[in-house]
Amino acid sequence: MTFAIRSLIRRGATGGVALTAVGALAAAGRAPVAMAESPNTATFTSPATFVAVTRKMINAEVTTSGSPAPVLTQTGKPAWLHFTLGSARSPGTAHLSGNPPAGVIGAVSFTVSATNGSGTPTDQVVTLDILGFTTTNGGSFTIGQPGSFTVAVPNSLSGVSMSAPVIPPHLAGLAFVDNGDGTGTLSGTPVAGDKSSPLRVRASLGGRTVSQTFRIAIG
Repeated sequence: MTFAIRSLIRRGATGGVALTAVGALAAAGRAPVAMAESPNTATFTSPATFVAVTRKMINAEVTTSGSPAPVLTQTGKPAWLHFTLGSARSPGTAHLSGNPPAGVIGAVSFTVSATNGSGTPTDQVVTLDILGFTTTNGGSFTIGQPGSFTVAVPNSLSGVSMSAPVIPPHLAGLAFVDNGDGTGTLSGTPVAGDKSSPLRVRASLGGRTVSQTFRIAIG
């Protein structure tokens, strides 16, 4: 059997080596030995950043690759966030869930470590970009006088777009502009007939949106 395997290797018949060896072992009444899978270092396959909305449930999945399947641990997560390891059917994963309480907005980060005994553990800083407005009060304008009112989200959030889809008819002299920096501004000169009205503003990031209504006073 040894001679046959070496002969096949010299001829480059790689596929025949395993078949010849298994056949020879079977003929000799010995069970073939399973080849051990080469270990692969743990690698994160999920994004490092997830977008969430304040006071709304988070559902996100941390995933990895590697052989054997990595074991995940975390350090530094907030108390309201649950870190649940995947089942035997989905090893090397962890489910993130939780409801950011009122007032929790901006970037929230913690560290996830993945280890599978091959190489050093791999760390990834996971960041939750939590959408919410830092502006709490409304704005005020005077008829016939130019003015402005700016709303904002935390400056730790990048790429947020702002909009006011509907300008109330009693704010005809005003217009809303996205400043491209996580802020939006309502500005202009109120005209005769304009009255105090609510203005609904939206902030959007990564397919998630948060809305808030601000009272615009016209005097």
